[in-house]
Amino acid sequence: MTSSTKDIFKHPKGSFDRLTPSNYSSWKNSMRRLLRALLAWKIVSGDEEIPPVAGPNDEEEEIERCRKRRQDFEQRREDAAAVIYNSCSSPVRIYIDEVDDPEEMWTILAERLDTACSAVGRQTIYRNFMALRPVPGAPIGDYFSRLLELRNQIAGTEEAISDIAFKTHIFSTLPTSFEVTSKIQQNRADATIENIIDALKEDESIRSMRTQPDSMTEAFYSGVNPRNKGNMRGLGQSFNAR
Repeated sequence: MTSSTKDIFKHPKGSFDRLTPSNYSSWKNSMRRLLRALLAWKIVSGDEEIPPVAGPNDEEEEIERCRKRRQDFEQRREDAAAVIYNSCSSPVRIYIDEVDDPEEMWTILAERLDTACSAVGRQTIYRNFMALRPVPGAPIGDYFSRLLELRNQIAGTEEAISDIAFKTHIFSTLPTSFEVTSKIQQNRADATIENIIDALKEDESIRSMRTQPDSMTEAFYSGVNPRNKGNMRGLGQSFNAR
């Protein structure tokens, strides 16, 4: 799936890819930040419980304060449930269709989709990383995004992918059209992963522009000038006559 066809969840406080069976790690990080912005993360994580009701002997002002605190909590809990559910793609929503509690939603999604929780899952992610290759015709940036996503899923574990391993994989899987830029970056001892990715994306962009003739060049060779069609057609014919 290219960047232009990605299923994006949009919210005033942040937009990101909807949760699919394969992007739990990146979704979790984005969703956690959104929930914090909504002051609802502690509810989802279980660190904040619903405030108690007022006691039978409490004064009217305290009863009203308790009511407002519970109302605020319930609103934030509903907001959390809404953003979690709506940020899931259709294949994932089936896991939480009958669930209303955001804390339970979070737990279910982790159990179903967080493959990095087990050694077997992490090894699978590592193998998927090593097997990944650029898709012919797709932007090279899509390939890099997928590599980074897989790497992030097992960061900090025994199966973590080092910078050297990441660079080696990029250089060994690039199409031959990137050969020159690839060699330049390999000879740069100080090149970071970000430097390499930026250089290769720029390479692709420059080559793309070179293969697309500008409108004036097309007009000259086709005998059509958008500003003076008749004159250019004649000029093209005179050249052909020669």
